[in-house]
Amino acid sequence: MNSKPVSMLRNDQGSTLVIVLLILVAITTIGLLSSRTSLIEQRIASYDKFHKVTWYATDAVVLGLMPELIEQNIANRGFGSGVPPIAYGNAGNLDVYNSEFYMNDQCAIPSESNRDVEAKDLSGANVNVSVYGTTELSEGNAIQLPEGYHGRGHGLAGGGAAMIFVIRGLGRGAANTEARVASGWVHVI
Repeated sequence: MNSKPVSMLRNDQGSTLVIVLLILVAITTIGLLSSRTSLIEQRIASYDKFHKVTWYATDAVVLGLMPELIEQNIANRGFGSGVPPIAYGNAGNLDVYNSEFYMNDQCAIPSESNRDVEAKDLSGANVNVSVYGTTELSEGNAIQLPEGYHGRGHGLAGGGAAMIFVIRGLGRGAANTEARVASGWVHVI
């Protein structure tokens, strides 16, 4: 009587089908998870690209364009009603809302309603900039240069004045990306 149950245990018909189905379910699950992971990584990469474009556009305006625009604004004592004397992109890419922004006495974070300069459509990003400047007297000191070859009266006690500017930029680009960049600029008088 004991021989019958042993023969049923040795009968492995149909077990191949179960094993193949388990392997197929495992491979399908791994495939679906890897597909989902690659889609998520693709979204992350595209949002990273949008953010970098917005960041570099804002950085270029704040650190590259605005110091030159401030220097020209000071030299011309404002731009008046004319177009700013700087060639930047197409003619319609740069709007100056405050022609004498070098004389601002307060600087908030730039927005659509509070900005001095706007650079539009820089690789899909719009950058608003506000500028704030203060004038400070430079301190002189009594250290004289001992070498003597600098000439009469050429010590380090000259003093002078400097206009210290804070430049704040807010860039907005594709996929609701936002970048804020702040910089300082000194104009020595």
